[in-house]
Amino acid sequence: MTDSPSLAPGRYGLERTDQCVKCALCLPHCPTYRLTALESESPRGRIRLMEALESGEVGFDPTVVAALDHCTGCLACEAVCPASVPYGDLIDRVRTVLPARRRFSLGHLAIGLAEHPDRLRFFDRLLRILARTGLPSVLGRILAGPGGRPFRLLPSPYPPKPVQKGQWLPAGPPAGRVALLAGCFSSLWSPALYDAATRVLTRWGHPVEIPESPLCCGALARHSGMETRALRQQQKARSRLDPSIPLLVADSGCWQEARGLANQVFELTAFLVREWPEGIQAAFAKSQRIALHVPCSQSAQVRNPRAAERLLGHIGEAILLPFELPMGCCGGAGSYLLDRPEWADRFAATLLAALPQPHPDRIVTTNLGCRMQLETALRGARLAIPVQHPVEILDAALGNPSAKPSPSGNC
Repeated sequence: MTDSPSLAPGRYGLERTDQCVKCALCLPHCPTYRLTALESESPRGRIRLMEALESGEVGFDPTVVAALDHCTGCLACEAVCPASVPYGDLIDRVRTVLPARRRFSLGHLAIGLAEHPDRLRFFDRLLRILARTGLPSVLGRILAGPGGRPFRLLPSPYPPKPVQKGQWLPAGPPAGRVALLAGCFSSLWSPALYDAATRVLTRWGHPVEIPESPLCCGALARHSGMETRALRQQQKARSRLDPSIPLLVADSGCWQEARGLANQVFELTAFLVREWPEGIQAAFAKSQRIALHVPCSQSAQVRNPRAAERLLGHIGEAILLPFELPMGCCGGAGSYLLDRPEWADRFAATLLAALPQPHPDRIVTTNLGCRMQLETALRGARLAIPVQHPVEILDAALGNPSAKPSPSGNC
């Protein structure tokens, strides 16, 4: 088993499947059902499989495991369910009792690295050295299909250095002190996001602390069925944070797990909307067409799908364009990118046709997995459209796009 002791039929903790009334309202909202039109690839079909597992009607044969494993965890079904079925809790729970994959899993490797920051930093240094040789890009082109996907997913160009822990003081009168959660892979592969966040926050008067980097919230482990590991990572993260300091979460995929890490936890984009200071003006020198991608985690977990739209709506000369995905999900769902590459590729193949026309100048998203999925699809089509976090757009519009923040003394 992946992360739980062996349990007898009827003992899997899936009793709340009986809330499902089998109405099928969720089916057209499910990304995997949209791709396949198969009942087994829908929330209703998966709940039926969970019921059969709970009763002992079926066992963990490959077709059952595959159907449950293909779920992206987008939770679009929960938003439309008239019976309030806790589908997210159920899919996370059943994954704790699915048989472990026998083959090597890149997703499990990523989870193992995230649990040990020293190993993750070493892995990052190794990738940085390889990136200088150009080898990952070459392998991504040579190895067609799923085999080359991990190389194609890497940021290009590879960031010169990861996020550093430290404290930053505002130049003017201070507002409330905040901490930034520098997530495990986002702190390595999206350091510009954290640079932009510290610049904006200190400009607005907030002393900023990054207490540890990288710091894993446990989300990757939780959604891969490794509940014990997720709890261990959460506990480790909690021990590195001062719970009395409001914690800002930049990556919406970390939100669900990060909520218990401090007394007050805010999604970064929503926090900036709320805290926009009076008299602050932001604008581009010329109009910028910005496509708004709303990650599933921003909608279903943060439950604030319009946060980026509201934030960027403050920026002059920003033309905001909806970016509606035909499948409802980009396929960049945590370790889904690595463990289910064929399915992730199927989702990726639908993305470019959905881009607003003419093509936007930038795309924004609040989730690292979505960013990687979008960037990979754009590079494959030779489209040079940057994919950024909303705070990077705001930082540029405030007129300080290139300066890097440097740590100050104690806040």
